[in-house]
Amino acid sequence: MYKAVLLDVDNTLLDFPLTAEEASYLAARELGVPLPEGILPVFMKYNDLYWGMIEEKKLTIDELHHVRWQSILEEVGIRGVDGYGFEMCFRRHLAESAFEVEGAGDLVRYLKARGYRLAIASNAPKSQQKGRLEKVGMGDMFEALFVSEELGVAKPDPLFFGICLERLGLKADEVIMVGDSISADIEGAESAGIDTIWFNRNNRDTESPATYSVTRLEEIRNIL
Repeated sequence: MYKAVLLDVDNTLLDFPLTAEEASYLAARELGVPLPEGILPVFMKYNDLYWGMIEEKKLTIDELHHVRWQSILEEVGIRGVDGYGFEMCFRRHLAESAFEVEGAGDLVRYLKARGYRLAIASNAPKSQQKGRLEKVGMGDMFEALFVSEELGVAKPDPLFFGICLERLGLKADEVIMVGDSISADIEGAESAGIDTIWFNRNNRDTESPATYSVTRLEEIRNIL
C-alpha cells in the first residue's frame, strides 16, 4: 500500500514551456537583447538536449548554465551577448513565473486529503521550485522538496530515489512516483524499485515501463 507520492514539478505540476517563454522575453527586455519572436522551440531544443546530457552524466547543471543560452543566442544570430549573464537573468525571472498544469492543484489537494505524504522530486534548484509552487498555492502541500543540488545526485540515478526513500523513512513499495519524463522520472524510479505513474500529457505514442499511465492528472484519482 502506498503511503507517499513523489511528484515531479516541471511539465507535471507546472507548465515549464509557458514559464520559460515568459522568462525569456522578460530577461531580453531587461537586458535590451533583441530576442526574436518564436524563441520557445529553439529554447526547448537546447534545454532538452542539455538536460538529456545531465541525465546521462555527460554535463553538470552548472555547465548547463554556461552553455544553454549561449547556444540559443548563437542559433538565432545574436552575437556579443554574454550567454551566462542572460542565463542568470532568465533564471531569476523563471523563479518568479508559474503556470499550473490543468488539474495539478486539485490533484495535490485530493492526495493530501486522502492521507498520502507528498514530496517533490526535481532536478531544478530548490529555491526556484519552492517559489513557483508557492505562486500557484501549492507551497505548503509538500513535506519535503528533494532536489538534485542538495542530494548531490540527479534523476534518473537510482541513488537519487534511494535518498528520497531514506529521508522519508519508507520502503520502495510504499512510494509511487508521478512524472512526465520517461527517462528521469519513470525509468529512474523504476530502477530504484518504486512504482510509477507516467503523465503522458501530450498523448505520445511511446512505450513506457511505467506501472500506470495517464493523459490527464485527474485520472490519477482512479489509481490512488
